[in-house]
Amino acid sequence: MTEAVLYRKWRPRRFADLVGQDPIVRTLRNAVAQGKPAHAYLFSGPRGTGKTSTGRIFAKAVNCTRPEDGDPCDRCENCRLIDEGRALDLVEIDAASNRGIDNIRDLRERANYAPGAVAVKVYLIDEVHQLTDAAADALLKTLEEPPPHVLFVLATTDPQSLKATIVSRCQRFDFRRVGVMEIRGRLRAIAEAEGYTIPDEALDLIAREATGSLRDAVNLLDQAASSYGNQISVENTVATLGLSADSRAMEVARAALQKDLNEGIGVLAAVQDDAVDMARFTKQVVTHLRQALLLQSGAAAGLALSEPELAALRGLVDGVEPSTTVAALQAFGSADMQSDPYTSLPLELAMADVALERQAPPAVAGPAAPPERRTRPSGSAGRGRDQRRGEGKPKLSPARTPAQRAVAPPARPAAGTAPATESPAPPSPPRRRELSPQEEMLRAIRQGVKARGDGALAAWLNSSCRITEVSDDTLTLGFFPNYVKIHKGKVEAGRDVVAAVASEIVGRPMTIRCTVADDAEPTKHSALVEEAERLGARVISKTEG
Repeated sequence: MTEAVLYRKWRPRRFADLVGQDPIVRTLRNAVAQGKPAHAYLFSGPRGTGKTSTGRIFAKAVNCTRPEDGDPCDRCENCRLIDEGRALDLVEIDAASNRGIDNIRDLRERANYAPGAVAVKVYLIDEVHQLTDAAADALLKTLEEPPPHVLFVLATTDPQSLKATIVSRCQRFDFRRVGVMEIRGRLRAIAEAEGYTIPDEALDLIAREATGSLRDAVNLLDQAASSYGNQISVENTVATLGLSADSRAMEVARAALQKDLNEGIGVLAAVQDDAVDMARFTKQVVTHLRQALLLQSGAAAGLALSEPELAALRGLVDGVEPSTTVAALQAFGSADMQSDPYTSLPLELAMADVALERQAPPAVAGPAAPPERRTRPSGSAGRGRDQRRGEGKPKLSPARTPAQRAVAPPARPAAGTAPATESPAPPSPPRRRELSPQEEMLRAIRQGVKARGDGALAAWLNSSCRITEVSDDTLTLGFFPNYVKIHKGKVEAGRDVVAAVASEIVGRPMTIRCTVADDAEPTKHSALVEEAERLGARVISKTEG
């Protein structure tokens, strides 16, 4: 039966076919060419990097009758037996399902028998870290004093879980993740051999999505070919990988670096409305931010990006401080998408965290504020702890400046009465800025648009414009200068919805006119604070709806 799965069909058969593991290949080939292979090897590294394939190739090389510079010839009888799975002296064991001491005892008994058709009996134990403690102890004695005709190859993705005594008896080789350029070269060779037509941009997308696993990359290529045939475009690849079909991940990254809360929230709302997998979308945003940080630090040479991609990345970081990029990368990188991969709430909170980080109002000159206290727990338990902490401590009156003492000297208590204890006046809560009638009206319009189910359009209206004129049948919106390019166009596209809501508010038919407001500041801190306070409730209500 012909192997239909590409990763099995194109599994490396010789050392020359291995990709991205040149130091390991060189050492193993020299050991075979010199006739001095060790009795036990430990191959560790991430999945899909060639550990098991290297073990099979090494088993062929030590038993090949005509090796070529340590590489198996792939033509002799012993090589064919191993390739076809008919070699009884190549024993592959999955330690995940054969992890008990009885399995290792059976291995020890069989290892004492001499090989049949080949010269060296090879035991390839995959996921060896999953052996039980008793089984690992039983294997240890065999590794220490193996029969002369036996060679062990242990493979694991978690070498830290292995006993140190086992590791010390093996020659250890750490397999690294395969680079993007190396994966792309291997995929190009497979695609040409299979008759696929696929551009390099699509291969780059597959190579990056595989995150260093060549097997995963070949599987993704196989999946794309199964879905779209031999003609695979970039759009087909994007759909296969489940990536965002547009540049909205880059838009979110740009909004984060520019600290544009309104832009970022609006894009994220539109992404969620399209039912995009937000976990994958988050990964794309983090990738753009990481690439931006590498470019800013001068380490972009290893990104393997095309010139258009580099140009877009340079535009992304133009005028942005590296500290801002680090803050954005930390915020989006720590967004928890495990509980619900289809909600944008963690990303919207990350966007608000980045946008509001350095936009606090300037401190008012005056006496130094007292040091910030730890937040007290609410409820009776918190009050009880506060009362216990206060027991036995005198209550001190607040310190007064010399000027205060001069203006208001302390009054003497009357005879026979105890002096009253001074208590500081509780600080008055900060007063919110009162909104003008035009601001109240625009706020009501936003709420009405949101109630109609168009949260993205409501976001485009928030803090990006103001009402400049209201006539009998026209309401004019003036957009701030740096919101004209995108926000104004978005609102103009949805002006019918805005006009319907405005008509309901004023009680007569209204039309919407969008202009540029030249005499206003483009960003108001109070509006950003207001948006941050409403963020959680807005997203939760939108998600439940």
